[in-house]
Amino acid sequence: MDIPRPDQARKLRRRRIVTLLASLAVIALITAGLARLKPAAPSVEKASLLIDTVRRGELLRQVRGSGTLVPEQIRWIPTINPGRIEQILVWPGARVKADTVLVELSSPDLVQAAFDVESQLKGAEALDKVQMSHRTRHYPSQLSGGQQQRVAVARALAGRPAILLADEPTGNLDSKNGEAVMQLLGELHREGATICMVTHDPRFERHAERIIHLFDGRIVEAPGAPGG
Repeated sequence: MDIPRPDQARKLRRRRIVTLLASLAVIALITAGLARLKPAAPSVEKASLLIDTVRRGELLRQVRGSGTLVPEQIRWIPTINPGRIEQILVWPGARVKADTVLVELSSPDLVQAAFDVESQLKGAEALDKVQMSHRTRHYPSQLSGGQQQRVAVARALAGRPAILLADEPTGNLDSKNGEAVMQLLGELHREGATICMVTHDPRFERHAERIIHLFDGRIVEAPGAPGG
């Protein structure tokens, strides 16, 4: 059976009050002590200071940073085509004029484009010479045998070969177109090409400078040849 003890409860309450007052007193003392402390002054070594007097003089500006300074007197021309320097003609420090060539540049894309245009032009001229310029959009299956023969001659002429072997170039052509092809071969020969042509048509012998007759695979007549 529990017996109430009023004096024990009063002692416990008194102890709690004393503990609380003691804690408040300690906090007050710490706060007062901190309030009386002065802020610590920062210290700097004298050797790290630059001491001087202000005088009137020039303005000195130093620019430091990453990057490249671009001169204002140089004009850059951007391009979308790749290029490379083939030769440097003028080196830094040399005197130049307004029309001085500094470097020699080249562009593989432009060179190839110019070559393609030149090839197309030569092909168009060759087709026009054999009167086939109106058939440039046709497939071989849409051309007759004579037209295919003329296109083959035009293809050979467009390349401007140094040596041309022509086997019956007029075989499938009428007399008019055959004569036109021979005129083209003669023009190519006058430009320096060597042409060896095989034909069964004696009408075109007059276009040749040298004629060799064959029979069954043997030379039977060759003017200017030993034993001929």
